[in-house]
Amino acid sequence: MVDYKAQGKKNKQKGASFELKVRSHLEQKGWHVTKYRNNVNLQTNEIVPAKQYYIPGRGAGLGTGFPDFVMFKRIKPEAEGDYINFYELMFVEAKLNGLLSKEEKLKCKVLTELGHKVMIAYFDDECENHIKLRDFVYTEGKEKIPRGH
Repeated sequence: MVDYKAQGKKNKQKGASFELKVRSHLEQKGWHVTKYRNNVNLQTNEIVPAKQYYIPGRGAGLGTGFPDFVMFKRIKPEAEGDYINFYELMFVEAKLNGLLSKEEKLKCKVLTELGHKVMIAYFDDECENHIKLRDFVYTEGKEKIPRGH
């Protein structure tokens, strides 16, 4: 018989560990990475603050937003004497298997319609640090993950 509670704890720990690896990997690549504390409201198609939650015995916790991270880095301008700051900004959702739920897909779709770039970080044995990034592309049906590319 399967202990669903124990399996859920194990999956949550694996997901949190993978998120830390993704963050570390992106920071090594020169990105500034921060946890995203907002969420996407699918009724209004707006970005709203993530709800805070209370854990008995621990107190109030910050809300967990969607996607997991927002990352940015400075882009150097073409002209050497030009000191205008340009930044590239992207959202990142870390998923061990690389697959999004229906609700997560819709939230990513809203973000892309608002003009934001969304990336999915997933586990891949063949890549450096076993982490691969792919662009989010909205599909109605089941997603296919491009492995080995």
